[in-house]
Amino acid sequence: MNWPKQKFKDVFGTIGGTILVIVIWVVILFLFIFFINSIVSIYSSDMVLNWASVLDHWVFSLSLLLLFLCIFPRCRIWAGIATVYCSYFLALILWLDSLLYTYIIFGSVGALIGIGLAGIGIYFTSLIALLWIHAWLELLWFVLTGLFILGIRTAGIYIATKEEDRRNKLYSDILDTNEIVEQIVDSDNAPSKGENLVETTDLQKAFIEALREAKEETDKE
Repeated sequence: MNWPKQKFKDVFGTIGGTILVIVIWVVILFLFIFFINSIVSIYSSDMVLNWASVLDHWVFSLSLLLLFLCIFPRCRIWAGIATVYCSYFLALILWLDSLLYTYIIFGSVGALIGIGLAGIGIYFTSLIALLWIHAWLELLWFVLTGLFILGIRTAGIYIATKEEDRRNKLYSDILDTNEIVEQIVDSDNAPSKGENLVETTDLQKAFIEALREAKEETDKE
């Protein structure tokens, strides 16, 4: 049976392309496993673990202090933003701990699956790994730490956003008040008493009425 030359090229070209794709994926897989092993080797060293533990405790304490400072209006925006940054650092340490536990219990394959699930999957594979070996205290610590990080990040974003909205509203009220004052001072456009120029707050209304009364007294003189 004689195959046409073009069909022969198409068949072997397809096979060659498939083999090339498989080889590329195998190389990427081995590089990824090598990368995981390198991270675990570095992070599991005594010096790195000790420093990570110390920094983790300091950042944890700092995040609590920042949440306390959010009570004061002047500190809310920068304290809320700083709390969010602290949550990212705590999440990094938790991610590395999750990778370490998953690697120890499930090996490179488990770590590869966890990282393959959008990166954050390594946290859930570590929970499964701790559940697998019945490490209840460590499992509880991982769950509470994850909830704490999620809580302070949400709180930081909420507090900073709300305070920024409050300040923007305050600045807007001040601009509206200045506009009203300019209209009151302008004798040609002076409004009569009780006339509403724009929607005002109670503080603005009291201030405007005082200006109107002062202007009326000046006009009488």
